[in-house]
Amino acid sequence: QLKGIAVISRRPKFIISLVALACALSSFPARAAALWKVVSVEERMMVDATVEITAGKISGKGGCNSYSAPAKFVRGMTEIGPVVATKMACDQLESEQAFFLALERARAFRVEGSNMTLFDAGGKPLILLSR
Repeated sequence: QLKGIAVISRRPKFIISLVALACALSSFPARAAALWKVVSVEERMMVDATVEITAGKISGKGGCNSYSAPAKFVRGMTEIGPVVATKMACDQLESEQAFFLALERARAFRVEGSNMTLFDAGGKPLILLSR
């Protein structure tokens, strides 16, 4: 029996790592993983902005520039940022900057049908997305 315990005791880090990986993958909401069109940011309409959500990051177009950011989506909670973007100028730069700041302030999300809403820490809607 001691031999069996010794064999098991050599692998606990590996087993714990597998369990942690399985939990991380299962907590990423499959229904959120998609390419979303940004409908509005703080109730202002957005044009040509997208959010693509994959495990561990988001990326897309902000209206003028391409961007990406590390992101976590777990059980209705989210953490996004910092957002890194290209630096092209355009007429939509002000609304794009508001979008990037809103992404970084997002702390919760809700998916309902073909829409997803990102909320700030106080529960105020920040960004409305649609598939």
